[in-house]
Amino acid sequence: MNVKRKTSPADAARFEQIKTQITTPETKARLQEATTTAEIRAIAGELGIDQQGRDMGKFISLLKLIGVDFIAMIHDEATQRREKLAEISADLHARAGGLPRVRLWSAAVESGADAESTGAFA
Repeated sequence: MNVKRKTSPADAARFEQIKTQITTPETKARLQEATTTAEIRAIAGELGIDQQGRDMGKFISLLKLIGVDFIAMIHDEATQRREKLAEISADLHARAGGLPRVRLWSAAVESGADAESTGAFA
């Protein structure tokens, strides 16, 4: 069942305040020119937007009004990080190809014969 929540007057006012902030020509241009989510978060911080609270959700949804897809940027950055880690992994695997492998084993050794004995690990 889909129940529509009623927006409180305070939330509606904050939504409009954030909308006004991000649609000013200077801020709009800065947000549209941002190439990373870190830049957008920095701008949000400058605007007084609480990045850990409900303000950030309002901010992200309003970014779409000015043509900035923050969620797509997050996904693109994650893909880039995965690709970079894959390259690093392949490089490490290639460099380690001629090195010997070391395997470690561990076993439990009983420290006593009674039931209260917890044993020791080597």
